[in-house]
Amino acid sequence: MDDQAARFGPFTLDLGTGKLTKHGAPVRLRGMPLRILQYLVERPGEVVSRGELQRLLWPETEYGNFEQGLNTAVNVVRRTLSDSADQPRYIETIPGAGYKFIAPSNGLSSAASRKLPDPVGIQLTGNAATAKPGVMRFRWWLAALIAAAILATAAWRWSRPEHPGLLFGAIPSANQEANDQYNLAMNLLAFQMDTVRAQKAFERAVQIDPEFGAARLQRALLAIIDIYNGYSNDEEVLLRAEQDLHRAETTIPATDGLLLSTQAAVYFAQGRLDRVPRVALDEWWRTNRIKAGSPVWVVLFSMLAGQTDRPLQILRGQLERNPQEGPARMFLGELQRTMGDTEAAVHTLELTLEQGPSHPGTIFILAMAYLDQGKPEQAQALLQRTRADLHRNYMWRHASATVLAALGKHGEARLAMDGETLKFARLAWMVTSTTADFYALQGDRDKAIEWLRFAAARGDERTAYFRRNPRLAALRGDERFVSLLASIDARQR
Repeated sequence: MDDQAARFGPFTLDLGTGKLTKHGAPVRLRGMPLRILQYLVERPGEVVSRGELQRLLWPETEYGNFEQGLNTAVNVVRRTLSDSADQPRYIETIPGAGYKFIAPSNGLSSAASRKLPDPVGIQLTGNAATAKPGVMRFRWWLAALIAAAILATAAWRWSRPEHPGLLFGAIPSANQEANDQYNLAMNLLAFQMDTVRAQKAFERAVQIDPEFGAARLQRALLAIIDIYNGYSNDEEVLLRAEQDLHRAETTIPATDGLLLSTQAAVYFAQGRLDRVPRVALDEWWRTNRIKAGSPVWVVLFSMLAGQTDRPLQILRGQLERNPQEGPARMFLGELQRTMGDTEAAVHTLELTLEQGPSHPGTIFILAMAYLDQGKPEQAQALLQRTRADLHRNYMWRHASATVLAALGKHGEARLAMDGETLKFARLAWMVTSTTADFYALQGDRDKAIEWLRFAAARGDERTAYFRRNPRLAALRGDERFVSLLASIDARQR
């Protein structure tokens, strides 16, 4: 019997992978509810205090309503196990003390010293290849979700007194039913990483109270994150997001972190760089950096401006405070890659991929890093491993086309880089300049220059990287390439 598996009632919990099954069938449980169950199962018969769970789940976190969040997470576990607080079979509440796992279990060895896997890297729903892409997106990234939603929620707590009726301290609606939907959405994000159901809950909150600014902003952010993660290429999404933003601006203070994050996301995705509140966002982060959550937006704009030292320092500091923060680690890998340290980049990105095996952003950057190393076959193997989960994802398709071009399979590459994928490339910063890579590999210098100009116009000014990029080597003697980069350098000076 596997000493990593705990069996209780009809359930089996694999403590090594975090997979929960019932009578052998996968059971959906994610994020912090899963970690709570694992932690309790590894300590059968022990009373685990609420404070201990807080230190496990929210280390170094000072913002938010912990009590409500923990109650919600425990309730998620109980619903999953068909358990009851009044007549518990698995998890007993010890009033004033905490919780205790009370079910007899088999196959569990001394697990108290076993390290729990981080929830962002746990495979929970069986064979992802058979799941629908819209359901099984497994958004470890909170992909930019942590960069936007959690970054933003931290801001609310530190920019105004906490409102006890709304999770994470956002400005509440006057309608309690709308607040309940908002809290449900935030719990789905924080504890189950379920962006699909969270977006539906934000939708309901806005329907109940059309003036609910925080819900509108979160709805806008999640829509843009769908694009950045390669799940949409619909430009109409940006218009609707901007409408939500403008409606919220009438009720949310101009210095609010959530508002600044949403303004940055919307205007950057639209290419309206003059409207991106870079200075205000940077100032807000510098003032609140210890309490502000993920600094990914600040890092993104620093990187695209061609900076390296500052974003590198920020990311390393962030990972020292929170080694499991996937977005920061992914951006570190991209920064290392574009600085020319491909060996370090591959190491960083492979670690990141262990946390989120199906995250399209990490897969895309790692594939480019393999190409930087002159290993297109390794890049192709990576994409083949993730084809079942991501073959409909535009970011994955873009990477696949670029790798085919690098392998000299120009006909297949041309078919792979179809019109819908190119439409996506115009909206998502990470792949815009890489479209120039694709056309350079295809031998089409005119289109390569055209896309590089477009990337620069959308804010990508990494001239040192463009000069170093091996896929753009054929452009280095082209006067248009030289002139474009010289023009960007002049603006930066």
